Amino acid sequence: MQWSISENKVGAGVLIRTLRQVESSKGEPKVGDIVMVHCETSLEDGPLVDSTRERKQPLEFQVGGGDVIKGLEVAVQRMQVGQLVEVTVPHIYAYGTRGRMPEIQPEATIVLKVELLEIISHHS
Repeated sequence: MQWSISENKVGAGVLIRTLRQVESSKGEPKVGDIVMVHCETSLEDGPLVDSTRERKQPLEFQVGGGDVIKGLEVAVQRMQVGQLVEVTVPHIYAYGTRGRMPEIQPEATIVLKVELLEIISHHS
């Protein structure tokens, strides 16, 4: 198992733990790329809040587009296709001081389990 912490200014404090490592020739997604992931969201103390896997509907988004929480964008940019990681996301890179009521309280740290399924398109 491998741990890494985001060292750049954006995403500092996001903790990424590799659960399944892969070797991929596709590289890591960059800002502007469109990706597809499975993502399970849990509270830090354990309860599952949301799961694309349970819904059987992967999440597709543009990296850097602002459509998902910043902690997910930070993690995906450090992943390879097929890799599975667990990401601990402090509230400032999750749902902030407002939370996502009623499931996620204000200033809550969340834990994501993320699998990068595909880089659909690369930004030129």
